[in-house]
Amino acid sequence: MNSSKVLKWHYACKVVDVAEGELFGVRIKKNNLVISLFKGSYGCISDVCPHMGVALSGGHMANGYVVCPFHGWQFCHISGEMGERCDEIPTYQVDIRDEDIYIGITS
Repeated sequence: MNSSKVLKWHYACKVVDVAEGELFGVRIKKNNLVISLFKGSYGCISDVCPHMGVALSGGHMANGYVVCPFHGWQFCHISGEMGERCDEIPTYQVDIRDEDIYIGITS
């Protein structure tokens, strides 16, 4: 049996929906995600803070980090790594196609 995972691309939103330095929450295939744009680079990470399960899309961006609105935990908007802690959250590939944003999810 082949257990390799396959990356599938899913439409998420329009490019104009994600403003520079802002967060955009979206749900794709039962995954709550937050898409961001910082200095011209798009990122997509889980929209669920591992600490309290709070939606990160309710927070804000600070120097390329998504800041949780509850306790201020920060996650790199591309790698999902935390600033000073060892936790990290799932990340997803982003593909810009014309004026649309697609997110790659493995299944």
